[in-house]
Amino acid sequence: LFGASARRQSKGDAGGREFFYQAQPHRGRDVEYALQVTFEDAFHGSQRVLEWEDGRKIDAKIPPGVKTGSRVRLKGQGAPGIAGGEPGDLYLMIEVLPDKRFRREGDDLKITLPVGLFTLLLGGKISVAGIDRTVNLDIPPETRNGRIFRLQSLGMPRLKQAGQRGDLYATVEAVLPKSLSDKEKNLLRQWKGLR
Repeated sequence: LFGASARRQSKGDAGGREFFYQAQPHRGRDVEYALQVTFEDAFHGSQRVLEWEDGRKIDAKIPPGVKTGSRVRLKGQGAPGIAGGEPGDLYLMIEVLPDKRFRREGDDLKITLPVGLFTLLLGGKISVAGIDRTVNLDIPPETRNGRIFRLQSLGMPRLKQAGQRGDLYATVEAVLPKSLSDKEKNLLRQWKGLR
């Protein structure tokens, strides 16, 4: 029964009278749709046009900060209702594709940061490329290999919390000099003797 009144004759009515009944409205069912988004789209948010087999198109807005497992609700975009009932909702089941540079944990990002040996020993500044901007990081003298630096508010946007972001954690990884000359090797031997 889809919308129109239905006519039916009562079986026990000898007079042959007819009566009418109206189908009750029912809400359409909710629909789930798996959607992959890039890491950049998860950071900035994006617009997608989804096309169904029947030719229907839906404009889907992906909010900044989504993560794998997020459910984005599109109200009224599910299955149509019955007998005038309201349509169901469409839920986008998000999968964020991995990124080559960043590892994500919740709203925080983690990277490995190659740093030259002499910078770790003597200190200096290095550039750190975040997902949306580059910042300078001060490396104190005698920084140990594997130290983790926290760069506040350089992580992913927090879903449904406008202006809030996670942090970026940078782990320094010592880069040893290669192709040492004989003079450099002799200097290292002298240094070793001093230690």
